[in-house]
Amino acid sequence: MNLQVFTSNNPLDFVVISLGLFIIGMIPILGWVLSFLGSIFLLYLWIMGLINAINQKLKPVPILGHQFEKWFANM
Repeated sequence: MNLQVFTSNNPLDFVVISLGLFIIGMIPILGWVLSFLGSIFLLYLWIMGLINAINQKLKPVPILGHQFEKWFANM
């Protein structure tokens, strides 16, 4: 798999996480806190993915990367 194909699938991963955080954020108080913490985690994943792309490494994002590769294998 080349670098362009690998990194072009990452935005789909982030959209799925963002949608989940949006839904969680609809829950008053606890949902807001979880959504905020999840957004910080999403920023961390984005930065790690950006660093790997700049260094031209085909390395999935930490924690959820391998799971997303399984889910979106046919894309």
